[in-house]
Amino acid sequence: MPRQKAKTKAKRIPAACKGGVLIIAITFIWIMFMSGIGGGSIAKVAEVSNGGLRSSTLAAKCTETRGNAVCVKGHPPWSTSLTDLISDLEKFVQIYKIGFARFGSNAGGGSFFHYFALYQMVCALKPRHIVESGAYNGVGTWFLRQAAGPNVQIIVVTPNTPKYQDKEKDTKYFSGATFVDFNEIDWSFLDKTQTLLFMDDHQSEYRRIGEAYQRGFQHIAFDDNYVSILRIWYPVVALLFL
Repeated sequence: MPRQKAKTKAKRIPAACKGGVLIIAITFIWIMFMSGIGGGSIAKVAEVSNGGLRSSTLAAKCTETRGNAVCVKGHPPWSTSLTDLISDLEKFVQIYKIGFARFGSNAGGGSFFHYFALYQMVCALKPRHIVESGAYNGVGTWFLRQAAGPNVQIIVVTPNTPKYQDKEKDTKYFSGATFVDFNEIDWSFLDKTQTLLFMDDHQSEYRRIGEAYQRGFQHIAFDDNYVSILRIWYPVVALLFL
């Protein structure tokens, strides 16, 4: 008796799954494009000569409308010495121990490496003002104060008032009933060249950079500015869906 072939049914892939796969694929392609063509190729074809950008290809087109497409590679404002790094790390470990004893693990907020990077940045730039947009429990504000010292003004912009609040006399809070978004505040009272913006507000980096530039700020750092559920950075999502 001839054997019957087993019949198999092709399972239909749900439309939602197809959409998710498509989004991931497009995102991956875009990231590869930006890192390969948008960054690498421009950097390769551009040459810096006598402080100016010289190129006849893609970089030149960018500079016509956007200014310099490629930053001149130079020296970072902090020391690259391993000895200095170890020394700074040892100092920070002691600060972190105090913070950990006070705030615990800070679940959902920054941790050791986040705050060490922030600490190094503040110590290197030595700003007169720090604007922190987005504060959770206020732990980041505390670490900013440890790095900046008592004579630096800290301004916190966040919808909900954090549990920890900095008590220095010139500290300002735009939170709770007085909350106003970063882009709606009149920053004319600050020296923009001496201000560090720390953006941890889960808003679009692309938009925040534009807002900061329009207002004359020169130093900006980001942490956690991505879509919380998808773990995809906002600029990529904006480019895909706007």
